Amino acid sequence: MKSFLLCLSFCWGFTATSLAQNYEIEYNHTVTFKLNTLESVYKLAHSPRSSIYYQVEYEFFNGDGNESLPMDDQSTPFVKKEYHSKRVIHTETVMNEKVFVEDELPLQTWELKAETKKIKSFNCKKAVTTFRGRNYTAWYTEDLSIIGGPWKFDGLPGLILEVASDDGVLIIEATQIEQKEEVIFPDFAYKEKDLITWEEFCKRYQKAIKRIWRNMMADTDTDVEYGLEVNSIEDLGLEQTKWK
Repeated sequence: MKSFLLCLSFCWGFTATSLAQNYEIEYNHTVTFKLNTLESVYKLAHSPRSSIYYQVEYEFFNGDGNESLPMDDQSTPFVKKEYHSKRVIHTETVMNEKVFVEDELPLQTWELKAETKKIKSFNCKKAVTTFRGRNYTAWYTEDLSIIGGPWKFDGLPGLILEVASDDGVLIIEATQIEQKEEVIFPDFAYKEKDLITWEEFCKRYQKAIKRIWRNMMADTDTDVEYGLEVNSIEDLGLEQTKWK
């Protein structure tokens, strides 16, 4: 099967200079781990120069049933892409602390495939990538005058309508697409001085987990083997740790 690597520099230049369309796309965004599932609805507000992908509602399901959790502007997860400066700003959480992380676009290197399929009325093409520890398959369309995608996914020559990890942990599917004369971007406040890199975020997370491990070991029976499993979509540099 023929495939080839996408020339990303072309894509980003094309996004910034060639498209003059505004869109609002709604996605179902599902994260599933062994003991829990988070089902969310996100919106992608997209203009030629920037986009923001933000959560509008969600339900958390666990082994004991489901629990609906309230939303507020202070805790809303979002991913903001600035195409002119080629950067991504997104929210992450270190235990109960919300942090703002700055990454550089593009985050993925895609391999385009020959397969095609229809999603709703749109002709879509397949692309695959490996991103921070998981393999993903995306379906994008060139039928619309827009280049972009949900969450941290971007850099394909069209709009990503579906993307999923091969292990089923993350599934994102477009449900509504609306072209806008003017797109409204929610105002999620953050300060430039508070932005940290992905590497800094991972170090903070690792430090927090190590602190939890030490506390658990101090309060547990040394003759019993314990483990701590961290659920994360992305590889944070953690390893499964056990002790006696």
